[in-house]
Amino acid sequence: MHPRVSVNLASGWNWSLDEHLAFLAGSGIAALSLTSSHLGEDREAAIARVRACGLPVVSLGTGAGSLIVSEAATLARLGPAIDDAAALGSPSLFTITGPT
Repeated sequence: MHPRVSVNLASGWNWSLDEHLAFLAGSGIAALSLTSSHLGEDREAAIARVRACGLPVVSLGTGAGSLIVSEAATLARLGPAIDDAAALGSPSLFTITGPT
């Protein structure tokens, strides 16, 4: 697999996080991208499992609603995802805002 290819875990929407990580670990894929929904309720444990798999996380995605209401409201909604991206070692966070 080319080293610049990453796979977004949305590719296997019905798989658990552990199923994804097991598949990716044996596939030759060099990096992964995931969404906040893959981290589930126990985010710290999920982040630890992702970090333990050894693949770098190149992006974390989240849905945050409108980004134009106010800067404070936007940062309040994105704050947890920013923290998760940092904990994963991800250099980027993307959001899908929906209608504005």
